[in-house]
Amino acid sequence: MASFSVLFIVLAVSNETFFSTTNLLNLLDQQSYILIVAAAGTLVRIGGGIDLSTGATFAFPSWSWPSSPPEATSSSPAIPRGRRTGASRSAG
Repeated sequence: MASFSVLFIVLAVSNETFFSTTNLLNLLDQQSYILIVAAAGTLVRIGGGIDLSTGATFAFPSWSWPSSPPEATSSSPAIPRGRRTGASRSAG
């Protein structure tokens, strides 16, 4: 925690745009998902329970689907190849 505090202070002093509204909103936007999951986990822990489903639900999309899949473009040969593979597997 001390190293994070030192880094925060150094960046705040060395960069004049660190405390700008745009940067702070960008930081909040990037961390909003983690904050929601942390708030839900905190409420469960205060209630005396253990619930891992919020973390698992949050982590599942990060490894199951890339944020910008290259095969989503229409020029990629992956879509027709996937259709052919699916058709051949279901026919047999």
